[in-house]
Amino acid sequence: MIAWPTTAASSSREISPLTQMLADREREALVRLASRAWTLAEAGLADLVQVRHGEEDYSYYIVARRRPRRAQPAMLLFHLAEAA
Repeated sequence: MIAWPTTAASSSREISPLTQMLADREREALVRLASRAWTLAEAGLADLVQVRHGEEDYSYYIVARRRPRRAQPAMLLFHLAEAA
């Protein structure tokens, strides 16, 4: 796990070497979910949080940010559609 960040290509879509243990369909679903979460975070609509439980043991969360009162609901739908 320690060597992976330094050896992964910058264009790599893999989240972790552990995803190799998943079936292709499950790995693709996980990558789609991560892409959607990243898009929402980049748009300022959510925060991504990593909690470390121990060595190589993490949980990941996405926390929705409070939307500004003047925010257009369509903006959220646009970002979700774009990520899909």
